[in-house]
Amino acid sequence: MTGNPDGTGRRPFPGNIIPKDRIDPGIQAILDLPGWAPNTKGSGAFGLSRNYLTSAPNYQWRRQYDAKLTYNPTSKLSTFVRFGFVDHNANTSGIFGSLGGLPISRANTGSGFVQGHLFQGTISATYVASPNLVIDGNYGYFREDFNDVPPRGDENLGWTLMKVPGLQTNRKTELGWPLMLIDGFSQLGAANNFEPHGYRDPTYDYAANLSWTRSTHNFRFGFNLNRQHINESQPQGNLSYIAAQGGFQFSPGATQLNGGPPGNDYNTFAAFLLGLPNNAGKLRLFPDDIQTRMKAYSFYARDRWQIMRKLTFNYGVRVEIFPFPTRKGRGLEVYDFDRNVMLLCGLGPNPIDCGINKGKGGPTPRAGLAYRVSESMVLRAGYGITWDPINLSNFERLNYPDLVQIALNRPNGFSWATTLRQGFPGIVQPDLKPGILPVPGNLSIITLDNKNLVRGYIQSWNLTAEKSFGGWVGSAGYVATRTTDQLHQLEANWSPIGTGTAGQVLNRQFGRTAATRFFGTLGTSKYDSLQTRLEHRFSGGYQFVMGYTWAHGHGYSEATSGAVPGFGANPVAGVVIPAYYHMNYGNLSRDIRHNFQTTAIFELPFGKDKAWLQSGALARIVGGWQINALFSAYTGSSFTAIADNSTLNASGTTQRADCIGTSRKRGDIHQWYDRSDFGVPASGRFGTCGANTLTGPGLVNLDMGVDRKWRFGENSELKLRVESFNVSNTPHHTIADASKNVNSGGFMEALAIRNSGRDGLDERNFRVGLKFSW
Repeated sequence: MTGNPDGTGRRPFPGNIIPKDRIDPGIQAILDLPGWAPNTKGSGAFGLSRNYLTSAPNYQWRRQYDAKLTYNPTSKLSTFVRFGFVDHNANTSGIFGSLGGLPISRANTGSGFVQGHLFQGTISATYVASPNLVIDGNYGYFREDFNDVPPRGDENLGWTLMKVPGLQTNRKTELGWPLMLIDGFSQLGAANNFEPHGYRDPTYDYAANLSWTRSTHNFRFGFNLNRQHINESQPQGNLSYIAAQGGFQFSPGATQLNGGPPGNDYNTFAAFLLGLPNNAGKLRLFPDDIQTRMKAYSFYARDRWQIMRKLTFNYGVRVEIFPFPTRKGRGLEVYDFDRNVMLLCGLGPNPIDCGINKGKGGPTPRAGLAYRVSESMVLRAGYGITWDPINLSNFERLNYPDLVQIALNRPNGFSWATTLRQGFPGIVQPDLKPGILPVPGNLSIITLDNKNLVRGYIQSWNLTAEKSFGGWVGSAGYVATRTTDQLHQLEANWSPIGTGTAGQVLNRQFGRTAATRFFGTLGTSKYDSLQTRLEHRFSGGYQFVMGYTWAHGHGYSEATSGAVPGFGANPVAGVVIPAYYHMNYGNLSRDIRHNFQTTAIFELPFGKDKAWLQSGALARIVGGWQINALFSAYTGSSFTAIADNSTLNASGTTQRADCIGTSRKRGDIHQWYDRSDFGVPASGRFGTCGANTLTGPGLVNLDMGVDRKWRFGENSELKLRVESFNVSNTPHHTIADASKNVNSGGFMEALAIRNSGRDGLDERNFRVGLKFSW
């Protein structure tokens, strides 16, 4: 490359064409593969979007078995045992065939062959000691076994085909395609950064309750113990570009001129051709299985007090305790920010919890009131607090030293992290015996920090009015939650604007350049809603339920605790510089402002005891059928307009686009918002667009089904069910992550297909089921 490491002084190749001998040999090997070149006219500013059509077979198979045995040894004691088993498998091809890429079916984020089993069982007993005293208890078990292998998962393509140094291996968890993320384009190779993987995760649940009625009071006391075991062979990186097979992210900066025009898709693809990733990552799992253990205890006491015939008051307290999670044979690990070492809890001089004594929960109150205004109208109000149930071991399970993650990052916005000819350094298995391990500067980690750790709590309250009239029940209510001190994955190794890798906090102190995340809080997440419902319970041959919700949620990250700050672009559109944390606050991605849902069940009026065709052969054919329907209509989710990071040059932080005046929504899937209302920000500052201020396409959909029952004697029944999802076969569009980037030629195209929740399939599909009960 010509010019200087900071991107100044660069000159273009003659004719703006990269000479063939300058294309990286590993990339050239990919270019030589058949069947993945553009095959249709593209869209977007450069005609590079949506320029590839493909199809491939995929299947899903699911078998479910349930059994229940009830035994009542005495008139006071009743028991039952229930067991369920699900066997499922699927196979999904990548959109680029032998080159992989995203799965052609969005039913799962994985691709290749998937096989799994679900086991669930319950043992329950209830003892009626007296009319006023009832004791019950149950034991529940759930286990999920799951294995998947990506396409070409028995080949080491990163080495045998692409010849990238550092990818030589025969370990099964590191075979397959490397992950190649190309900003503005669909990814190549691996479909994600977590395959292949397998797990056997059991959950054990123990509960006991006592109910005692005395006068106008009904007291209830209870205890619950929940144990969650994670046993996973899952080499998953904590950053999107870190993968067991090797991962690379390509952006425009490596081929841009510093001070020249903004980068675009051509710059990005040129960086790909030259083998110059802005980020690269490689990981290895030690040992083959990750095993963590988590417990949660809870106790409660509640009184339902019938103050008067029309007024009932519920009040109580619940104590929730979350002990520090562990691994099998030792505790988790904690990074010492003062010494740049990892403390392995329970080994060497370290206590089993490494001194982490915060975030363990405690007592919380709950109360509710119901007032019967009349025989047909009830007012209800409630308030409660619960501790955030975040499972810290779920996030820390993929951590050093069990998972060694090399993260290579570019020193500035116009450089590259490595080349495909340089590849990755070797990975050495750490020695755990001392209990205190030095942490190399290029290894990505996550940690708990006692100075910042809290366990947030969730307040919820509601006020609802319910009215019944003529076989119908209607309700309207205000429902709200506040998640106070919601935990986020914050970045300790951030850098100020314009300083790149050299300005990272821990690089200046210890020479650390890799991500160093810890759990902390940014503030409170809020949700407010008006929820209405109109229901006709099943009678007269039909059931009808209609609901409408107006809602508004805002906070600092995605809905779930443990997310990184910001919202759902890839990379996440988040700001990790503490002075600018407030820029993460915006509409939640789940902020569906208007949501209308209707369900209906109708019995056909034919057959025995119906209005028509009550007997005869035709009655037996057309009688007994039910029709059901689900109609949905809701507004789109929020998103953020982002830009390439080269103008920001701040490690770990995503740049925003500039919003020029009011953003005008055109509502055209080829240009959802007017592109002229957005721009690439100047160097040295954030773009002016806010967090999640834009709204994507909404959704209108109809699902329908029919079912029929046949009875055999008193206790046996066969049920046939035929369902059609998306009856009208209407595509439900959304805006892909690449189309949220102002540097992309496909900016503001809403041509991606939404995962609408029906097993990830959006096109019209049919499902047929048979269920036999006896």
